[in-house]
Amino acid sequence: MNVEEQLIGYLNGRSEEQVTRDTLLVEERVIDSMGVMDLIEFAVETFHVELDVEDLTIENFESVKEFAALILRKREEECG
Repeated sequence: MNVEEQLIGYLNGRSEEQVTRDTLLVEERVIDSMGVMDLIEFAVETFHVELDVEDLTIENFESVKEFAALILRKREEECG
């Protein structure tokens, strides 16, 4: 499973709405502030990335597609 698929699976397990890669997570109220924290914890544990304060922007949590892109950028930065 790729990063987007894992995130969609995680979010669909916690949401009444069907989440896709383009679902607007905050705007459509799929996640709230606690949901953002849970999503960060999931990403750190699952994908073994460290997210910095500057990564915590609304743009990075806009959709699964955007959050997955952040995770992939962080992996690339950490691997060199």
